[in-house]
Amino acid sequence: MYHLELRYDGLPPSVNKLYFHRGGRRILSASGREFKTRFINSGGGASKLDLMNLTLDITAKYCLILVFFIKKKRLVNASFGKSMRAKYQYKALDTTNLVKVTEDAIQELLGIPDQNNFLHLQRKIAIPDDEDEYMTCFLGPVGEDKTNEALKRAIEWKT
Repeated sequence: MYHLELRYDGLPPSVNKLYFHRGGRRILSASGREFKTRFINSGGGASKLDLMNLTLDITAKYCLILVFFIKKKRLVNASFGKSMRAKYQYKALDTTNLVKVTEDAIQELLGIPDQNNFLHLQRKIAIPDDEDEYMTCFLGPVGEDKTNEALKRAIEWKT
């Protein structure tokens, strides 16, 4: 198996809360360390069998697809159009801010350097407020059939 598909319960911390500086060094925050440790210890949500059967090439170019399922109240300004205070329909929650620590955790889990990720796709999908937030990840070689299928699925996902 040359690709990995997983579902991880919870979301990573935003890059805005990921690091702090001390003595001229950039240090991973407690929330960042906690996420990476939980992600790695849980195998990123993948089964032990899937991880054992995974064959990755450290010279290959990979596609990383991250889909974040986020509670609607965290994404949508409910007062948009009703109040002059809400300037935008959507709240400022950028998926790009969730990627760095996830990519680093995947690198540590699988041993594939994140500089091998040549194709990235991130999506955020609103879910009902009473559901738990989670993310799905797909990592596979660029151009492989399963990778192309995963890209198509992620793009066409109903929001």
